Amino acid sequence: MPAELASRIDRVTLFTLVAAADALVSSGITDPYELYKYVHVSEVGNTIGSGVGGLQSLRVIFRTRREEEEAPADVLQETFINTVAAWVNMLLLSSSGPIKTPVGACATAAASVDIAVETIQSGKARVMVAGGVDDFAEESSYEFAQMKATSSAEKEMNQGRDPREMSRPMTTTRGGFMESQGSGVQVLMSARLAIDIGAPIYGVIALTSTASDKAGRSVPAPGQGVLTTAREKHFSGGAIGADVRASPRTAPGLGLLPEGAQSLLPATSADGDRTGVSMAATGGGGESKSTGPSVERKHADSESVISHGASTVAMAPWSRGAKGVDTIAMDVDPSYRRRKLDREMRQID
Repeated sequence: MPAELASRIDRVTLFTLVAAADALVSSGITDPYELYKYVHVSEVGNTIGSGVGGLQSLRVIFRTRREEEEAPADVLQETFINTVAAWVNMLLLSSSGPIKTPVGACATAAASVDIAVETIQSGKARVMVAGGVDDFAEESSYEFAQMKATSSAEKEMNQGRDPREMSRPMTTTRGGFMESQGSGVQVLMSARLAIDIGAPIYGVIALTSTASDKAGRSVPAPGQGVLTTAREKHFSGGAIGADVRASPRTAPGLGLLPEGAQSLLPATSADGDRTGVSMAATGGGGESKSTGPSVERKHADSESVISHGASTVAMAPWSRGAKGVDTIAMDVDPSYRRRKLDREMRQID
C-alpha cells in the first residue's frame, strides 16, 4: 500500500486489512482473485463491523479541526463504520456481493458471523468475510471507566492480580471488561465450496443466534434474553419452514432430535419434487426407513453431513452415548397430507 494512502486511512482500517489478508492466506487464498475461478464476483460478501469505528479520525474532526491544525480533507469518511468494510473490498476483494455492516459494541463480531451465515444460507452469497474491529483511545477509555464498565488496573494490581488475570468474565470476582484494539476476521463459506477449492476447514458453525433483553433501564447490564436461544419449539404439522432453525429438539413422529442439531438446511429429494429438511450426525452402522412423509433414519460411520439439494455440506461429527447418534433425514411432500386424506375418504366411502 502506498505510504500516502496509508497515512489518510484510519488505523482501524489498517488493522482490518492486515487481519483480512491473514484470514485469506490461512484459507489457502494467497490472491483474492483466485476466488473468482470458483464463484462469481457477486457471490463474495462482507459483514465486517465495528462498535465505534475510526476513533483517531473522530479525534481529528473534534480536536484537530477546532485547533485549526492541518488535517486530511477526506477525514470525515474515515469516521464512518462502514468505511472499513469498503476499504477491504476496494483494496483486497474487489467483489460486488452483499455488504452488511453490523454495529453491536462488544457483540459486533458475533453479529457479523450471524449475518454472514444467514447470507450464505439464503443464497445471496457463497463466500463471506466476517469480523469486527475497534480502537483504543483516551476518550473512550475514560468514559467506560465513568460507567464502571471496565476493570480498574490500580485496584486489580493492589489485590495482587497479574494483568493477564484482570479479565474474568465468568467469575464472581469479575471487575469489568478490559479494553483493547485490533481486528479479527474470518472467511466463511459452505463446506462444498471449501472442498471444491481446496480450502482448509478449521471449524463448522452449528448455530448462530442473537437475542434482546426485553424491558430494562441499563444498556450494558446483561439480561436473560440469551436464554431464548435454547428455547424449545414444536413442529406444527405441514412443511417444515424456517422456524425449525430456531432450536427444536422434539418433533411428532421423530422423537428426540440430537443435541446440537439446531441448524437444519433445506434439501431436495432424488425425484426433485419434494423439499424439506435433511440432517445427519455421527453413529454406528445400519439404516432403516419408514413410509409416509419419507422419514429416513441412518447411521453414519464417519463425518456427519448436511445434504442441500445436489451438494453435500460436511459437518463436524458429534456423539451421544456409546452408540452415537442416529442420522435423521426428512423430506416433506406438500401434497402428502392431501393424498392421505383422499385415501381415507375413499376408505370411508
